[in-house]
Amino acid sequence: MTSLNDGVTPFGAFDRLDECRVFDRTLAYFRHLVREAGFAPNAVDTDQEMGLLTEISHPTLGRALREDPAMAALLPIAPCRFAPGFLDAQPFRVVDDDLVMLSDKLLTDAAALAAAARWGIECLRYRTHGAVGSSGWIGLARHGRALFAHLPDASARHFCACLPADVACALLSIRSHDETPCEIAEWLKTCLFSEGLGEADETAPTIMPEFTVTVEDLLISGGDSRLALDADSGQNRYGVPPCPRPFAIHFSSSTASPISEHGFVLCELFRRFLQFQPGHGHFLYYAMLRIMAREIIDLLGLSEREVDVAISPSGTDTELLAVLLARAAASGERLVNIVMAPDEVGRGTVLAAAGHYFDDVASNGDSVEKGDPVWRDGQIVTVEVPIRSSDGKLLPIDQVDRLFINACECAIRDGSQVIAHAVLCSKTGVDAPSPETLDAVLGRWPGRLDIVVDACQMRADFQQLGALCRKGYVLQVSGSKFLTGPPFSGALVVPDRFRDRDTELERRLRLTPTLGGPGNWLKRWPSDELCETASFSYGPVFRWLPALLEARLFELLPVSLRNWAYEQFRLRLLDSIGANEAARLIDSERAEEAAGAHALANYIFSFELLAREADGSRRALGTKDCQTLFDLLNKDCSSFVEASSVRDMGLARQPVHIGQPVILGHGDSSIAVLRFVLGARFFNAVGHAKPLVRRAALESEITDAQRAFAKIELLAGQWWKIRERMSD
Repeated sequence: MTSLNDGVTPFGAFDRLDECRVFDRTLAYFRHLVREAGFAPNAVDTDQEMGLLTEISHPTLGRALREDPAMAALLPIAPCRFAPGFLDAQPFRVVDDDLVMLSDKLLTDAAALAAAARWGIECLRYRTHGAVGSSGWIGLARHGRALFAHLPDASARHFCACLPADVACALLSIRSHDETPCEIAEWLKTCLFSEGLGEADETAPTIMPEFTVTVEDLLISGGDSRLALDADSGQNRYGVPPCPRPFAIHFSSSTASPISEHGFVLCELFRRFLQFQPGHGHFLYYAMLRIMAREIIDLLGLSEREVDVAISPSGTDTELLAVLLARAAASGERLVNIVMAPDEVGRGTVLAAAGHYFDDVASNGDSVEKGDPVWRDGQIVTVEVPIRSSDGKLLPIDQVDRLFINACECAIRDGSQVIAHAVLCSKTGVDAPSPETLDAVLGRWPGRLDIVVDACQMRADFQQLGALCRKGYVLQVSGSKFLTGPPFSGALVVPDRFRDRDTELERRLRLTPTLGGPGNWLKRWPSDELCETASFSYGPVFRWLPALLEARLFELLPVSLRNWAYEQFRLRLLDSIGANEAARLIDSERAEEAAGAHALANYIFSFELLAREADGSRRALGTKDCQTLFDLLNKDCSSFVEASSVRDMGLARQPVHIGQPVILGHGDSSIAVLRFVLGARFFNAVGHAKPLVRRAALESEITDAQRAFAKIELLAGQWWKIRERMSD
């Protein structure tokens, strides 16, 4: 396998910053992964689908297509040209080997036009692959239905106006992904230019049904209700859609980030590629899972001899896997799970740490009862170790260390099997306990105590994370925080010293299908069998793809360049916060001590919100108001704001996405904070810009940060009025 540890990058000739664009590196990374996975090439040379930069000669059509974020991202890999057409009862028509006509009726609706263009691309690809037999029409109909399902209501009506009445009714009546009305398949035959394409072709390639949907569908599959989209906004509960969102300002990587344009392209390339790959569905899934696990291992500077990896739908899901790993050591015995900083890790972590379902949907898609135990045998007790006092102030690290050691000793004295958690960058950038304390505890009770390091923020040197595994720590990682992959993805990295538990671990995994089964692990099981009856979803794999691309791009950047970008940004950001009456930084002493260290944890700036009351005074907002302001920041809120200038109106309309509220401390003295966070994509946007425009790229990021805090001040400065308007 190509390894960064061998001094070779997956970008090949494109590993120098001044030689190519991020788009070219994305294509190189795609080819690298295909090669490493051992996939057979498609019948059609993939370069024909990846190298054609689409030029659109019609200016109105070009503007409309680029107005849709997903379509704008996919245009560089469109295997065709586009032109407007005076079409009747067709939103698109394939009229040549590389030309798709789009109905002029859709030129004023970017979303509907993009759906027509993407459906047309899919039809052209099926034709190119000789896949327009009977099963091909079903696949094309499913793809169109998936595109239609993501349209806003107004755009859906506009799209239907371009269809024959029976086809429009068929689209509107579809209620499940498996439904494919014959009216749609029959009508599609009229949208391709060649005669006779409707004939059943027994020699047509097999089409993998999992990939007849859209990239957006793949990105929200294989997870719990956190991935569900709101019907009105098209976003999940964290304010993130399953497509690029370039028009918004994003400093939210402590919570969730929308997928990047190049990440979206990478996922679409794999969707297209896997669609026509021969082989059983399980074979493709395990091949993709293996290559993701190997990429994670390589990123951490490790080898398959040293660790095993389990791919999971989210970082929270890895907690259930860590509990299962501990149960495999002492089946039926009492298990004590020591959770560090429970308020500053994932919201569902405490439930998962107790061996309970943390959502109403399990990782395999089954409906479960939130809070119910995953396993009925053995008692699981959680012990919480705080890192803050009741008023939200950080406790001295030596005090946290004493609490941690005492919790471990008490659990061991009780005869329990123990999981002791460390957190490597909490939601506010705090590490606990100290490394010295962890090292001291590690060797005291071998076989009785597992140390699990929550590194889901991934805000540490990747090779240093791997070094923790070499010491014997179990590692929880995620691609959806610092790496700015789409929400959510997780992996549990388990050192080889735990392989003596494999027989019991495999048995328990097979008895717990809601955790995905043994097939989600990159390891050789004692039974030497694949559990082919287990359900699987490509969602976690597809969500890891963009994260690993961002990680590889980040690794290419010289440390000196990263430090320069961060220091320039940090100084200007602190100036903005200092001049802002609505923001009050917390943990400022720790931030000052860390200044210049450039640890990735320092990229989180947490602050209280100080809202203006009617009498002109300022008060710190509580949890509910913080959440409301967070939601208003992330959308056009001009209807709630009095804008006294053109700038203020622009700010009110500008979506700004930052880290969601966190409650620090407990009781009446607790505080609510928001977070302003840098992720890998910030550094990649600056560092991978051409040298002559790198400063401009940095200034663009700084200006976005200044505008974000200006909108915060705009909302906080009128908070008493906004509350009244929202209650009317």
